[in-house]
Amino acid sequence: MIDSLELPMTVREAARFLGVSPQTVYLWVERKQIPHLRVMGRNIRFLKSDLEPFRSNFKQPATVTSAGPPRE
Repeated sequence: MIDSLELPMTVREAARFLGVSPQTVYLWVERKQIPHLRVMGRNIRFLKSDLEPFRSNFKQPATVTSAGPPRE
């Protein structure tokens, strides 16, 4: 159930929630890759309920790479 009093998130808050930089969020908005709202013209806002499925779709499992044994 979506909270009817859900407050929109700013670009900075959305970036923190998604684990990326604000610049990445702006790029995704420009490419229309992320659900967003335009408020009063240029202001961009996001609903957490829209970002949760987006975050689960774009997050990939981290792969651990080994550089090998330390050199002496």
